[in-house]
Amino acid sequence: MSYAKVFILICLIFLLPSLSFATIGNDSFKNNSGYFYIGGEYKPGIPNFNRFSVTNSNIKGWASLTQEHRNIFPYMTQDTALFNLLKDNNNFPFPYDPAYTKNLLGAGGVVGYSLDNFRIELEAFYEKFNIKAPSGYFYDNFDEYFALIPTITTTYSKWSEQSKHYYMKNTGITLSPFIVNACYDFTLKKASNIAPYLCFGAGGNFIDFLDQTNFKFAYQAKVGISYFISSNLAFFIDGSFHGHFDNQFSDLLVDYPTDLKFTTISAKFNINFLTSSVGIRFIS
Repeated sequence: MSYAKVFILICLIFLLPSLSFATIGNDSFKNNSGYFYIGGEYKPGIPNFNRFSVTNSNIKGWASLTQEHRNIFPYMTQDTALFNLLKDNNNFPFPYDPAYTKNLLGAGGVVGYSLDNFRIELEAFYEKFNIKAPSGYFYDNFDEYFALIPTITTTYSKWSEQSKHYYMKNTGITLSPFIVNACYDFTLKKASNIAPYLCFGAGGNFIDFLDQTNFKFAYQAKVGISYFISSNLAFFIDGSFHGHFDNQFSDLLVDYPTDLKFTTISAKFNINFLTSSVGIRFIS
């Protein structure tokens, strides 16, 4: 089952009839008055990136380094040795399909306004997903470099003898989203200080990918629970699914280990991810 299907299932659970639409046990809710709040959150993330492809008609494939060169890559200290490695076609025999690590250092903040059971808030956060090394490798940067192949035969291990290539460096993906969320707080019948909630949001995301920063319109859905410690303080925990309306990355610059003419590339990549949040809201 995909991450998105699991998330939808969790959302449906929160809509079971055991929930009521009564106002929650907080002074501002009892008086049907609104309040402002500000909060901080610890927000680890899990990548669900897929379907990387280069859309240029003059690029026929993309390939990764051999295992032998992946092993010695971390020990290279001279630019000349690295350049000689990257310009040799024979060092790139395999299709390039990078994997990314989970992010355990995500963090963010929210500021919002609540009236009755409705909330609207602005959320901003930061996520960094690094290149992931396969089992048995100690260096996560082994798969940073990959080749873009203008001419290719039926197998990556047998390039055309006349083939030359570009290369690029993938240092991971950094995300800096800002999202406007519309939320609804539910109430458990027998626990008025506990409020499950659902949120749907849209906004933007600055994505740092392949040494270029792109702005993409983004959306998210999240489900969570608030626990009101007092009338001025609430603890919350939630889970979110994040996606983007556009997966196209244009005008990406490449490097030239051989005498090829100047070009830029366009790529497609689905950058979806899941996060969980643990945080505190301070209520005015």
